[in-house]
Parts: sequence; structure tokens; C-alpha cells
Amino acid sequence: MKGNYISKQISKCIKRSSPLYEYWNSEQNSNDEKNRLAKINSEEIYKPGLLLYREEPYKWEILYQCIIRELILDKTHSTRALKKMLFTLNSACRSQLINSLEENDILIKDIIEDLKQLSTEKMQVIVNKNNENSYSIWTFLRILICIFTNPFDLHIKKEKVRIYEKTGSLIYSIKQVTNNI
Repeated sequence: MKGNYISKQISKCIKRSSPLYEYWNSEQNSNDEKNRLAKINSEEIYKPGLLLYREEPYKWEILYQCIIRELILDKTHSTRALKKMLFTLNSACRSQLINSLEENDILIKDIIEDLKQLSTEKMQVIVNKNNENSYSIWTFLRILICIFTNPFDLHIKKEKVRIYEKTGSLIYSIKQVTNNI
């Protein structure tokens, strides 16, 4: 899908494809936290991504949704970033996510096939190319703004520690109040 508009239906499909979807719709208690952490890849090839998923699920989710949207809008430079994010997940969760993206026609077939070929060996190459920066300053700024403004309506129920969790939660609360008026 090309253009600058992503429909509400596609947005719902993106949300549901996320490995954190159940977590955001749960009480986010210790049991829910265990279920979330059970999805982590034990190979630990890409430690920054694992730390992000483990310690900052809100930021991981925002990045995931931003990257998927970049790919939908035909910004294929985001493929490598999505691969890194996928490799933070165990193989079962990774396969489930790729299948969800495919079944809901969220990404084009070429990208889906590329993601299905993801292996430990290929991931090593991707991680080693970490210094190659193909993102524009505009992509960086869009993601940064998303992290602070929570455009995907993530409800953080646990304690908000980081400033962007606090601003994101505040904006979510404001949206909830204005939607009920």
C-alpha cells in the first residue's frame, strides 16, 4: 500500500500482529509480565533489542508500529530494523508475527518472504552492519515524537518510570477523557 494514509482497519491489524498486543490489553501484572518475557529469543544475538523488549516494552511497541507503517508506506530501508526487532523474539513468536503480517496483507509479499528467510546466520550479518545508518533525520524525528506522544494508544498500567512513558500515558488519558465527552 503506497501513500501517506493507513486505514483504521490496517492500524487494528498492525496492533493485533504485535507480540505485545495481549500485554497491552491485560492487567500488566506479574503473570502478564512473565508471558511477555517468555517471548524473548534466548540466543541473545542482538542484545540492544532484547534489552529494549525486556526493559522498555512501550518503546519497543512504538518502534514496531512505526517500522511497520514505514514499510507499508514503501520505505523499504526499514526492513533491516524490523529484522532486528523480530530477532528479539523466540522463533515461535517470530513465525506467528510474520504469519499475522502475511494473513492480514499488511506487508507486501517480497518483504514477507525476506522475513521468512531470517536465520541466525543472516541475523549475525545484519547485527554486524549496525553502523550503517539508512534512516533519515525525518524518520528519527517521527519515531521520537511517537515515543513521547503515544499515537497508537498504548495503555501503560504499570508504574511510569521514564519521561516518555509519563507523557505517552498522559496523552492516552487525555484522549480517553475527550473520547468520552
